[in-house]
Amino acid sequence: MTEVRLRNVDPWVVESLRAMAKKNGRSMENEIKDALYKIASAPKKKMLERLRVLREKQRREIGTLPDSTPDIRAEREEW
Repeated sequence: MTEVRLRNVDPWVVESLRAMAKKNGRSMENEIKDALYKIASAPKKKMLERLRVLREKQRREIGTLPDSTPDIRAEREEW
C-alpha cells in the first residue's frame, strides 16, 4: 500500500477525526482510511446507481431479455 502524509491540518479537524474514531471503536488511521475510501468510491457508486436505474427502466419498457448464451454456444458448435 501507498503511504500518504498530510501536513497543515487544522487541529479541530484532527480532534474531530479522533472523536469519530473513538465513537466508532477504531484507530484514527482507520477512520481516515474509511473516509478516503468513501470519497474515492463515490463516483463508482454513482455510476452503478445510474446503471441500476437504466436496467430497471429497460425492464419496464421491454421486459427481461432472454439469455442468448445457449444460442451462441450452439452456433459456435455448428462452425
